[in-house]
Amino acid sequence: MLMNELVLLLPEESRTDLPLIARCMAIAEREAQTGTTLEHEFRVLYGTSTETDELLHLFARELCIGVFENSPDREVRPALFCDN
Repeated sequence: MLMNELVLLLPEESRTDLPLIARCMAIAEREAQTGTTLEHEFRVLYGTSTETDELLHLFARELCIGVFENSPDREVRPALFCDN
């Protein structure tokens, strides 16, 4: 509901950013509540010994090829898409 109200207050060129901002805020809120970060979830997914830059590279590659869109069983999906 709030997004529908806010979108009317934004300039046209900024309206496409609102869903992304809302998703980021939801992720940050959940991290604050649970104490679990996306980095932790990436480490669970890709391995604890993986460097942070490599975690992001692996994630970005899989995101680009659509791994998470059609794979609801992937562990990172709830954090990424806020559908927990």
